[in-house]
Amino acid sequence: TYNTLIPNKTYKKNWVAKSVDYWRNIVDLAEEKCISVFLENCWDARPEMIKEVVQKVNSSFFKVCFDTGHFNIFSQVSIEDWVSVWGEDLTHLHLHNNYGEFDEHNGLTDGTFDFDRFFAAMKDNNIKPTMTIELRQRNYLDTSWQKLDELIIKHGDNFFTSGERA
Repeated sequence: TYNTLIPNKTYKKNWVAKSVDYWRNIVDLAEEKCISVFLENCWDARPEMIKEVVQKVNSSFFKVCFDTGHFNIFSQVSIEDWVSVWGEDLTHLHLHNNYGEFDEHNGLTDGTFDFDRFFAAMKDNNIKPTMTIELRQRNYLDTSWQKLDELIIKHGDNFFTSGERA
């Protein structure tokens, strides 16, 4: 994870280079085993550095996982920026919510993340990711599942190809 608190001019360049070296070794094994690996936004304020690492590793088995809760706390740019910058590399989601301060892993309806805007941006960019609902409490599951179903229906079932949705 890139640490935004380190005020060193060469840190970003070195972080990207070391990340690419690290992930290339992992991805070699992933390709051999046909296993997908995802780089997730954690403390990231912007999407460009993760995109740069993914492009330089250059593997169909190494893509991006977007974490809605982390975005809601740390992002300094719009959700549309993240989706358009990551484009087709955005292939998996960790869906949960919070109120912009702590990584609470609340249900999709319990927080300030704008899921409608996010799903609209993915639809506009023809992004069809896999998804994980990532909750800390079981009691959030029913309302989260219902919200996800509403989002998928509202945004044209863009997220499933024929026959995938039960």
